[in-house]
Amino acid sequence: MRKLIFGSFDCLHLGHLALLNEIRAWVNTDPMTTPINSDQDELTVILARDEVILGLKGVEPTERWIQRADALLATGLVTEVWPSDPLGSHGKFLATKKANPDLIGFGYDQKELQQAWLEFKLTLESTLAGDNYLPTMVCSPYRERIYKSSLLRH
Repeated sequence: MRKLIFGSFDCLHLGHLALLNEIRAWVNTDPMTTPINSDQDELTVILARDEVILGLKGVEPTERWIQRADALLATGLVTEVWPSDPLGSHGKFLATKKANPDLIGFGYDQKELQQAWLEFKLTLESTLAGDNYLPTMVCSPYRERIYKSSLLRH
């Protein structure tokens, strides 16, 4: 199963690792789809470009894109890391189309991105999943008062 998640993953921390583990552990129990061995799961991260982080959050990332990508791959939890769509194409999900996932995961605090996905999905013509059915999940927070990049940065 091809799983996908979005994020900045600046200063990789336990909250990020919990998120990656949660999406990796997700098992599709929908009887309408064929179960796939979780050992063969692929997890792709659409990693926010530096300029996207600056544009959306108003602060530069602590680590450059390549450092964040290397840290994600070093966890052994991530199969691939792709750059996010450029600033200005927010909500078009161009990288998502290329990844062709079976599941999209969102962090608990990615409410704007979740809303943009729902709006995008309403206009989606069966380009991602043949029948326009693509499960999504919202991952649980992990000690969010401690493990949140914006808090750890200070």
